[in-house]
Amino acid sequence: PTLSRPAWRAHCRWSHAGPSRLTSILDKRPEISPKTFGRLSSAQIADDTRRMKALIIDDHAILREGLAALLQQAEPNTVALQAPGGVEGLRLAEANPDLDVVFLVLNMPGQSGLDAIRRFRERCPQLPVIALSSSEDPSDVRQAFKSGALGYVPKSASPRSILSALRLVLSGEIYVPPLLLN
Repeated sequence: PTLSRPAWRAHCRWSHAGPSRLTSILDKRPEISPKTFGRLSSAQIADDTRRMKALIIDDHAILREGLAALLQQAEPNTVALQAPGGVEGLRLAEANPDLDVVFLVLNMPGQSGLDAIRRFRERCPQLPVIALSSSEDPSDVRQAFKSGALGYVPKSASPRSILSALRLVLSGEIYVPPLLLN
């Protein structure tokens, strides 16, 4: 039996390829339906399911480059766009509707990261935002979530923690750092 597009998307959420990957295929390639999906070669599926597009916003180039390298090491076909501030980041997000996630540093000169998160929620509501911060204060974590972040990663976190947060947020969940659970 043929599944409707919403049913197919729901089915894809629980497949082995990852919750956002097959959904992403269906969103980016409208010619693919449940019928045609079965006719794609595994190479075609693998190419699409491994591609992720992330936006990294931080005023420090070294952090942007380091996070981009980490994402590309974990998933080689990752496209990492970079912006030095929230305004530039929002412009990039609006110009790239196929973005999968935004990493946004909360403390940037002359800008409030919390305001930037709110602007992303207003103008790009489908786009998940993961906040990065040097703060490990639970009240800062709560403020980021109240502003609309779907994840919060302290800069002291390990690369594994950043990737775990990314996977969780891309699967539609919220990443709460262990420091908030203590």
